Amino acid sequence: MAYGGGDGLETAMRATKFLKLSGEPIPLKAPEGSKVCDVKPGLAQMLGGGSLRLIDETGKMLEANDVVTGDVQVQVMSIADGAWSKLFSAAFRGFDEAQLRATVTAAWPGDFVRSGNIPAGEDVELKEWQAKVFEQLTPAVTSSCGEWADYWTFGSSADSYGYFYVRPPYGTMQPTVDLFVTDVKRWRKLLLELEDEFAHLRSRCGGYALCEHLEVAIAALLRHCPAFCTDVSWHVGFEMWYEPFSQLVSWYLSSAGLEESNVDVLNCVSNAIMGFISYQCPADTALVVAQEVADRFHLDFSKLDSTADWLRSRSALTEMSSRLAANSKTRSQLPACLDTHLRFIEAVDGARDLARAQRMKDALAACRKAAKAGKTLSLDLLLTWHCHLMNISRRNQTTFRRHDAYAKRGRERYPLHSGDDGGPSKTETQFLKLLEEADTAEPVALRASRAYLDVCFFHPFDDGCSRLARLVFDFILTRDNVAVNGVESIFLFGKSARDAEGAQRLVELVDQGLAKPQLKDLDDPPDIRHASCVETKWFSCQVYPVDNQDFLFES
Repeated sequence: MAYGGGDGLETAMRATKFLKLSGEPIPLKAPEGSKVCDVKPGLAQMLGGGSLRLIDETGKMLEANDVVTGDVQVQVMSIADGAWSKLFSAAFRGFDEAQLRATVTAAWPGDFVRSGNIPAGEDVELKEWQAKVFEQLTPAVTSSCGEWADYWTFGSSADSYGYFYVRPPYGTMQPTVDLFVTDVKRWRKLLLELEDEFAHLRSRCGGYALCEHLEVAIAALLRHCPAFCTDVSWHVGFEMWYEPFSQLVSWYLSSAGLEESNVDVLNCVSNAIMGFISYQCPADTALVVAQEVADRFHLDFSKLDSTADWLRSRSALTEMSSRLAANSKTRSQLPACLDTHLRFIEAVDGARDLARAQRMKDALAACRKAAKAGKTLSLDLLLTWHCHLMNISRRNQTTFRRHDAYAKRGRERYPLHSGDDGGPSKTETQFLKLLEEADTAEPVALRASRAYLDVCFFHPFDDGCSRLARLVFDFILTRDNVAVNGVESIFLFGKSARDAEGAQRLVELVDQGLAKPQLKDLDDPPDIRHASCVETKWFSCQVYPVDNQDFLFES
């Protein structure tokens, strides 16, 4: 665990200059505060299309919501020839909205006219009419935009037992035309963002052996399945999650070159995913698929257990307790410090995404309120904070994760070990037992650092665990009425489950930085209610985006 970052909080915003890797400038001007997702389309147009990667002056690869500033290198990422390359390139070229509206309008078969009374139960007549309209209008969409615009086939592959994933046509023409145009735009945006994700995965997995590559890539893409409680813009599948997910994985493998180099592997992966035929993603989906490929093609495949690595490293921390206690300072001897965690949120989280930073502030307020009330660290508290982080309601929170988790670009895997008789997993039970050590009589620097790393290396939820670890760390310190003077050296510390020395160094950093807190008053976080949460995802099961709610078909 080597600390690899400086403070970075006082870096002044200055005009952004975009450069090719060769150093040649790219003449794109970005307004101050522009994010990667804002500038990529313009850069792609100037560079003739393709998938781009942006790298800042420190060598960090920027993500979609990172703010661009200073000199930014732009790298064009290659996409292997194949189905995904064709699909992405066509989507990148876009479409003529006026032409699409005219084509769909010309193909309109006439408004819905009911032949009988409105039924009390299932409206079979309306559904049959809607299916015929889609059958007639979908070719009109693809003839105007190209085959890439056929979002219907992908979305409807998850339909089952009356659950539908593509918004049905309305009973009249104009709202239906608006519907088709809106969803083609959504589909294009989804495809372009997928290539960003694919490019990142290709970069991460470039040096991996085949089965390790498959495991990491499939685990990363599983976040788009609804069984995962993740901060993503779209979900697909529910009962029949495996067919659209198989298509998604096939697109990625095509982009990585497997479609040309080894189509047999691609088919094996697809068959393995389709073979689940389960209403829920199995806990070890990524591992099972990678193992099936390993068995089919007689390949070596190593299974990592980074949680077990951490538990071995963790055991060495106990020896630090007496030494820390002997050298501890009284509270009156500690220097005073400002609210460094809140400052970190405003500067670091805020630079990435203001909405994300506000959710972190809300979670921090809930965390400190519980700490000042002297509450015991528990799963229930973690769930509450996590709901703020993810902007989800408690009724959609799935408690402890139900799947293996991955981090460090796939270099660490945190398996989920099943429990007995359908009860909590052994992993969850062990994690909660370790959380109880936040209440021991050991020095606070040891308890806070250890719990912080426990959250990192047990990875209790699908997403947001790094931020959650910060909250657990803050909770333990606040409850003991202390803080840390400078959290950057803690939160930006490079952490590895196998690095026992690094874990000890982290404890020492915390102990050396202990201070008397001068915490800012935080507003009470908003109630976590369904109405205040962003839960509607495109391709979700019969739950469509809000722009659909103002259109009512005529009966």
